[in-house]
Amino acid sequence: PRWFNLYGWAAEELAEMERSGMGEKEPEANVFKGRLLLSALVHPLENDEEFHPAKSVPTRPEMEPSLSQIGILADVYMVSGADGRQCQVEVSFGPKSGSTKWVSSSER
Repeated sequence: PRWFNLYGWAAEELAEMERSGMGEKEPEANVFKGRLLLSALVHPLENDEEFHPAKSVPTRPEMEPSLSQIGILADVYMVSGADGRQCQVEVSFGPKSGSTKWVSSSER
C-alpha cells in the first residue's frame, strides 16, 4: 500500500484565479485536501491463460494512520506595538483556533 497526498486550491481563491486568467501555466496547489491509500497487485498471464471477466473482490482492511491529540498552550506576558487600549490574542492550528479574553492596558 502507498499513501498519496492530495493537494488543491482554496475554494475562496478559485474565483480570483479564474478572473485573472491563469495563463498557460497552472499555479501550484496551495491547500492539503487529504490522503488516499492505494494498493495493487498485477501478475502477467501465461500464454495459455485467458482473460477473466472484470469483477470486484473484497480486500483486507487497512489500519488507519495513528492519530495523537495535542494541546497547544500560549502564554502571553507582554504585547507591544498594538494600537488601542485593549488586546486579544488568537492562536490557530489548521482549522482549529482559540483566543484569550479581551484585556485592557489597565489590567496587569
